[in-house]
Amino acid sequence: MLAGLALYTIASALCAVAPDIRTFVGLRLVQGIGGAFGIVIANAMVRDRTSGTRTARLFSTLTLITGLAPVFAPVLGGQLLRVTAWPGIFVALAVLGAVMLAASAAGLPETRPSASRQPLLAVVGQLLSDRVFTGYVLANGLLFAAMFAYISGSPFVLQEIHGLSPQQYSAVFAVNAAGLIAAAQISGGWWPGPAPACCCSPVCWARQPVAPRSWARC
Repeated sequence: MLAGLALYTIASALCAVAPDIRTFVGLRLVQGIGGAFGIVIANAMVRDRTSGTRTARLFSTLTLITGLAPVFAPVLGGQLLRVTAWPGIFVALAVLGAVMLAASAAGLPETRPSASRQPLLAVVGQLLSDRVFTGYVLANGLLFAAMFAYISGSPFVLQEIHGLSPQQYSAVFAVNAAGLIAAAQISGGWWPGPAPACCCSPVCWARQPVAPRSWARC
């Protein structure tokens, strides 16, 4: 977590002073990799510290946060552009990353006992060799690909073709946030009974000492 936040913070700061578009795109890739650390490790921490229905509800909350982040970003960015140019957005992201890094270093304990840890490459190899797991990963990846295609294409369509200002665009985008909030609240509260026999989250599966075929029960 700390390494990912440090990578994200440094890349965000460098994006603000990138000398050309190629460097900027490369730094954005590094920034995204650093940000992905938090998404993956947060899911793993839930699996380490909770069980049963509480785990399902926390996963629903994390899904909400993960989905809302790219939706709220244009909303907040549009307002930030009122007072600064585009490099200021990356300065703000770098400051936010530094604050999260400091808070994590000061108050976030290790959630996985050392005796339960497994070699990373061995776990990755086991996961990628399981067809059911890779099917879930592919479905989830295509879902996010569709969402980010919309996020990346909608500014051109709404602002360049339909003539919306950055602030108007952010207001239209807020409708997506409302839909995600409603869906997450519904999915987080519908499970009234005991926890399922297995957890179908890829991160959850990776941190359980079970055979890949246990996915068949999902």
